[in-house]
Amino acid sequence: MKIIQVIPHLGSGGAERFVVDLSNELVKQGHDVVLLTFYDLEGKYGFYKNDIDKEVRLISLHKSIGFSIKSIGQVIKIMKHEKPDVIHSHVNSLQYTILPQVFMAKGVHTVHNEAHLEASGRLEVGLRKFAFKHNLIQAVTISPESHDSFKAFYGRNAVLINNGRSVDSSIEISNDVRDEITGYKKSDKTKIIIQLARFQSQKNIPMMARVANRLYSEGYDFSLLFIGSTENKPIVDEVKSMMPPCAHILGERNNPVEYLKAADAFALSSLFEGMPISLLEALAVGAIPVCTPVGGIPNAVIDGENGFLSTDNKEDSYYEAMKRFLETDMETLNTMSLKAKQSFAPYSMEECAGKYLQLYKNLIRNKKK
Repeated sequence: MKIIQVIPHLGSGGAERFVVDLSNELVKQGHDVVLLTFYDLEGKYGFYKNDIDKEVRLISLHKSIGFSIKSIGQVIKIMKHEKPDVIHSHVNSLQYTILPQVFMAKGVHTVHNEAHLEASGRLEVGLRKFAFKHNLIQAVTISPESHDSFKAFYGRNAVLINNGRSVDSSIEISNDVRDEITGYKKSDKTKIIIQLARFQSQKNIPMMARVANRLYSEGYDFSLLFIGSTENKPIVDEVKSMMPPCAHILGERNNPVEYLKAADAFALSSLFEGMPISLLEALAVGAIPVCTPVGGIPNAVIDGENGFLSTDNKEDSYYEAMKRFLETDMETLNTMSLKAKQSFAPYSMEECAGKYLQLYKNLIRNKKK
């Protein structure tokens, strides 16, 4: 089967990580995969470029920022040349792929966030509503909550396939990472908490900083490490102005799973989510999640069993959730870490890719009837 995956770029984000993993797994299972991006894969737009399997063919439009009629023509020309069986679009690429998805191949679009938040602008919203309403493109949601948001916004169902991630749970922690983590510890009892997220409003990182400051002032022994893109300077500056001395902004890392494996907890203080790839990475290596109960997070995290959930996404309740983690004894935390690893199984990329392949086959079969 020939499949073209389409995403604007391969910057450091969950959807981008997902597309790389999915493409790699599809190639591993013997399929012909092309990964089409709009922007040059250099610098920030090519963060995951080196993680792509050599059997995945990369094509870039070399597009400039902003909407482009010319790029629609380029996409059509590429699809005519490649003749794919399936065109699978992600995030805000649908406005460029909709014509070939409808007329030249079977179209699939994965909604990676809450439906009303992923589409932006009247044109894109209108195109999506038309395509989904008339079954021209098959929409896929990544968690029960994202499916509910899709149904509420578009007034119809989508196919639900749990988000997936390819993680080697036996990954070794390098000496450099181990030494760095040790350097952030005040004592051998210091708990390491990692917030793996870009500095953007959705992730609500300033609230995390305020909560950390409260806990630090109360004498709790922990270090909080922020890993993720720091391009949003106003949010970074806000976080810096309120975070305690035990918090550190590390920026982007090419090996975040190593940091998660070396940590005690994974923190996510988001206002909304789909199904965070960073959460799946944390579960895979046993970093105990301490999260707000948004998006698909409650489907993967059971409070008190494999992690801690706040009652809502407000500061006081998240403070209480983090406090419960810090006050839990190590024996209990070790048991929770093991349960976190066990709960990753439904979110492996092997299982996720298998479900996408079945969807592709069903769509192609129905087209031939």
